[in-house]
Amino acid sequence: MPTDPERLELGLEDLLEDRDYLYRLVATIDWDAQLDAIRAVLREHRRSANHVSTNIKEPEEEARTYKGSYHEHVVDEHVDAMWRATYSDAAISLSAVGMIVPTIETIFAQTFHALGEKYVARGIAPPGHKRWRRAKEHPERWNVQWYFGKNDGRVDIVSGLPQLVKPLGFLPILALMISTGSSPYSATGTGCSMAASNGRSHSARRSLP
Repeated sequence: MPTDPERLELGLEDLLEDRDYLYRLVATIDWDAQLDAIRAVLREHRRSANHVSTNIKEPEEEARTYKGSYHEHVVDEHVDAMWRATYSDAAISLSAVGMIVPTIETIFAQTFHALGEKYVARGIAPPGHKRWRRAKEHPERWNVQWYFGKNDGRVDIVSGLPQLVKPLGFLPILALMISTGSSPYSATGTGCSMAASNGRSHSARRSLP
């Protein structure tokens, strides 16, 4: 957050926890309700994933113990169950990312937009940084989705977000979020998880008779 004197000038008296300033800046969205709704959906998805895992165990045990003439068919059923689970897990991971990432982006975008309006309304210059020198009075200078290079500005949230948070003192917090970030599930990220899972399923299909 801005330094203490800046907080006072911006009307953000240093009397609240940092998290509570989000409501001071953007009071039109109930952030806790939004996060609770996401958690509720993710819990349902977790239960669904557990159900799929449970459904794999029965054909797995049958494939391991059955020695009759239909053994190959039983093994194929087990492999098919694993194959379906691969895509189920990937879909669950994708849906989690699809809910969480836009929410985080919205928090950053709306918070900094509101903070910029406070700086403008009170006639306060933001902290000295090359972003402000490059952006000057550009209408998107408080937009986290924009990055300002030496010669132009462009839509680039990957570069724009750290460029905006650095002069405001948020970069260590952003770095901590990135370094400790993880899926709500124990699975890895969606793309890698899907590729790795698909690889395991193909291997299983090849190795089983």
